[in-house]
Amino acid sequence: MSNVQHDATPPAWAEGLLRFVVRRDHRDSISGDLLEEYRERILPSRGPAAADRWYVGQMLGYLWRATWLWAVAFAAAALLRDALDRFDPPQSYYLRSLITTYTAIALFAGAGFFGARRTRSFVGGAVSGFAMGLIAAFITVTVSGAMLAIAHDPTTLHAVARSGGLDEAFILPFVIVVPGTAFATIAAAVARLPTRKIY
Repeated sequence: MSNVQHDATPPAWAEGLLRFVVRRDHRDSISGDLLEEYRERILPSRGPAAADRWYVGQMLGYLWRATWLWAVAFAAAALLRDALDRFDPPQSYYLRSLITTYTAIALFAGAGFFGARRTRSFVGGAVSGFAMGLIAAFITVTVSGAMLAIAHDPTTLHAVARSGGLDEAFILPFVIVVPGTAFATIAAAVARLPTRKIY
């Protein structure tokens, strides 16, 4: 039994993703400490399935800490746009669309660029952008749902329909993750370009 526990490993995808989320200089120590705790404490007391869930939870915690600031900024921008559309609808949605589109691009690119710098990994930057988009989408959809549950009078529903409807509030945040991750990946590639030292 002890040999099984000594050789036991958490889900390979979670272990691999963790290595792209944490800083390169902390990668081995964090991964090693989690693996040791997984094998020596969590697995014997909880069993394989619960131990795997624990490890995935730890990995998600590192992912959250690496991207939460970008995700909250993105969700705040999306929710501010929704609030303005509902309570102070613009005459033209064109300017609003431009501002929100370029804001989204900048936030995805920022997450990818600084994620790549922090992890010293191109893949780490792309993962940061993808995670930021997913976290922001969950925040946006949750808060939008709560706002709609509180205020769902005909005037509010008309404003929602005029600004893009429920699809824009509940589906678009997840759809944006795909092109957003592309911008994060481009920014991560830029961050990993070799730099020349000027003497």
